[in-house]
Amino acid sequence: MLFVWAFGDGNNEIKRNWARAVLIWYLLVIVFLIIFYGAIIAFIASLGLF
Repeated sequence: MLFVWAFGDGNNEIKRNWARAVLIWYLLVIVFLIIFYGAIIAFIASLGLF
């Protein structure tokens, strides 16, 4: 639904901006989690557990 609100026509401008902001936050969290878990896996791999 966020994509419809963010990129659809006929929505309130405030709702559109809010939906875009939420999508940006979701993207940032996903990137952070990928980096975080990649660092953890690299650390574990450096210990020779894999």
